Amino acid sequence: MALLSDERAQAGRDRAEGEKMIANEMLELEEMAVKLEVAAKKLPQGPDRGELLRDIARFRAHLIDLKAKEK
Repeated sequence: MALLSDERAQAGRDRAEGEKMIANEMLELEEMAVKLEVAAKKLPQGPDRGELLRDIARFRAHLIDLKAKEK
């Protein structure tokens, strides 16, 4: 019986560690999106710049959706 309890405890720790890793990766992606947006805004005006900014906005919205689904 103690072995089963230890296995459950380890599984809980593994899950918590996995969730922490995912949260860290999400944070990194959000930070990268901000950097991409800053860099894109430095590009000359034009359709390519606008399209790039829209792509970044969609990516950020997708991250927000993923984050909401985790809760």
